[in-house]
Amino acid sequence: MDIFAPRHTPVVAASRAYVVFVGDDPTGGRVIWLKDSKRSLHIYYAHLQNQQVKQYTWVGPGQVIGRVGNTGNARSTPPHLHFGTYEIGHGAIDPYDYITQPKGERSPLAADLEALGHWMRVQGSPLNVNIPYGSASEQIKTLEPHSALKVLAAAGEDYRVLLPDGRFGYVPASQIEALNESLKNYAVPTDQFVIESPTADAAAIGSVNAGEGFSVLAKYEEYWLVKTQQGSTGWLQIPAAVSSDIWPE
Repeated sequence: MDIFAPRHTPVVAASRAYVVFVGDDPTGGRVIWLKDSKRSLHIYYAHLQNQQVKQYTWVGPGQVIGRVGNTGNARSTPPHLHFGTYEIGHGAIDPYDYITQPKGERSPLAADLEALGHWMRVQGSPLNVNIPYGSASEQIKTLEPHSALKVLAAAGEDYRVLLPDGRFGYVPASQIEALNESLKNYAVPTDQFVIESPTADAAAIGSVNAGEGFSVLAKYEEYWLVKTQQGSTGWLQIPAAVSSDIWPE
């Protein structure tokens, strides 16, 4: 996001963060990179007139870290701050919601905060995952019953969730449930790895031996979210012998 302001306008740290880089590059000119571990964000400031913070130090919200300029490839434009936010491990995200003041009254919070940070699953009907834009919304995916998602935040009657494929969206809190009960119990016919995410190249975090039972907590496409007899939780590719028409048994 480009934020236009007079040259030398103070630029401040958006949050408590660690300064991971202070330097120059041909595109951004004088730049600063911050790492906000609490929000799992990298924060990028570019085209600065000058930098007023040292690399490998901590900054607090509101602390002046530089001044607005038009360095780098912005030399032909009026002075402005190029401000970017990057979800660690996932890439660029729109910073608009981080820097704008919501209008009107905040909706009463009805969603259960006990779910924050936990894996949940869709109840018995397909569920649309949306990204709201003001009064409109964009549907990004329809999840099958029992699909897994991780709750990150609550707003009104909705949860902001992380899908196993790395995308974010919003769902009604009333249409998902906790993983308190197993959907089914199963034992694989051959030894199989339990992996950290439902992808073909995910790292192994455990294993189940042939004939060893485990609990199926949720699913995502061709993977199960399982809990082993040792108490660890991870993903396991659904065995080919399991019918997709019968879920759960």
